[in-house]
Amino acid sequence: MINLVLAEGHNIVRAGVRALLEKDGGFNLVAEMVTGFEVIDYVSKGMAIDVVLMDMDVPGIGGVEMIGKLKVLSPSTRVIVFTALNHEKNIRDAYAAGANGY
Repeated sequence: MINLVLAEGHNIVRAGVRALLEKDGGFNLVAEMVTGFEVIDYVSKGMAIDVVLMDMDVPGIGGVEMIGKLKVLSPSTRVIVFTALNHEKNIRDAYAAGANGY
């Protein structure tokens, strides 16, 4: 099972993604978080996370900054971005910060 944290500010989106992940069965959704600060705090406590599935527009800390801090704290954690922000600059910035998928 893949230990996954979901970081998304919109309740309805989180609920929909949660339903898809539960239906798939290959994921262990260890936490759902609303802000980037929550994710950074969680990872800084040494929690084992394989993947963070996140919105670039997550409340609190910006998506690019969150990716960078996350990769410093846990370099092996994979970061997958799902977002409506599809501008080339957003994509480049996310990958430059350490995202593994967009």
